[in-house]
Amino acid sequence: MKHVFLTLIIPILSLSQGDNLQTFGTVSHFLISCPCKLLKYYEEGKLYYYCEDESYQTKYVIKEIKHKDGLDLILNALNKNIYSKKTKNNDSLISIKQKNIILEYLTHNHNGLQTNFTNYKAVVVDNKLEKKLFFSDNEFIASYEIIITAKSPEIANQQFNQTINSIRKKSLSLKKIF
Repeated sequence: MKHVFLTLIIPILSLSQGDNLQTFGTVSHFLISCPCKLLKYYEEGKLYYYCEDESYQTKYVIKEIKHKDGLDLILNALNKNIYSKKTKNNDSLISIKQKNIILEYLTHNHNGLQTNFTNYKAVVVDNKLEKKLFFSDNEFIASYEIIITAKSPEIANQQFNQTINSIRKKSLSLKKIF
């Protein structure tokens, strides 16, 4: 009887979210610490991650804007392997595109500040109750806008700083592959 009870109770206990680290991004993957489960949905061709934390009365939204898809990545990899000459042309094009998207984002968010966020060019926007971080990955595959909205400026600052400081690029573990 004990074994039956344990067999039934373990799946229920494992449903709770023990680790706050969650993955976002479809092509470039990042980890973020979020107190609630991020749910994915598509709207107007863009991927969104969304959750609301009742304890802090905070809303989290992550918007992914793709610049390249899987086919583009395969073609670029083939191109680099076939024409193995290293050219800075591709790197300078990526840099120009990143600069342009940052400037475009700043035109829509006038009180944004351009900054360097863990080796990514980024924009931070402070609208008191709403905090935003916008950045593009280094390969210019996708850009991400992270929006945290809270009921008070103190909670918004606390949750924004905690969440933003947790973001890191997800890397593959060789142990999981083999």
